[in-house]
Amino acid sequence: EVMPSSGGAHASELANSTQSSKVNDIELLFREAIQNSHDQRIDQKITVDFFIEINKIQKSERELLSETIAPVQNSPLFLKLRELIKSPGNLYLLSFTDTHTKGLNGPTDASLASKEKNFVNFFHKVGRDSQSDSDAGGSFGHGRAVFFNSSKVATALVFTRFETEGKFISRFYGMTLDDSFN
Repeated sequence: EVMPSSGGAHASELANSTQSSKVNDIELLFREAIQNSHDQRIDQKITVDFFIEINKIQKSERELLSETIAPVQNSPLFLKLRELIKSPGNLYLLSFTDTHTKGLNGPTDASLASKEKNFVNFFHKVGRDSQSDSDAGGSFGHGRAVFFNSSKVATALVFTRFETEGKFISRFYGMTLDDSFN
């Protein structure tokens, strides 16, 4: 069955997928982030550089984020994010950075066939079996739920840069999990 370009799983399936883990939330978050990077090494002989940072969001960055979501900020799907951005308190960003990895390459449309499909696997595919993507990090793609479950507003912002056909491609995407299919 062809996967629609908007994805194909109920968001609550992903959000609830790590609930039964015996590892605490922080350990699970770090383990999954490191494992995801390790699984996507460009060269098995080169070590991945992996960094974790916590940064306070400055006023100018908050304004830029507000402008970025302006076209959708009145949607009920983004109310939590909008309220967080507008709140008077401090905002913090937990960042995971890696180098020597493949990045979220491939098409952004889940219905297109492609050898490179890290973007689609991260943003769209949930519940695939372990045979479908031998280089994917987990059997069912559920481990990434920790990024959303660790966010106050169930949101992950992703910047990726990768090389394809001799050109460097940069992408900045955000994803919010909700109880609906949206």
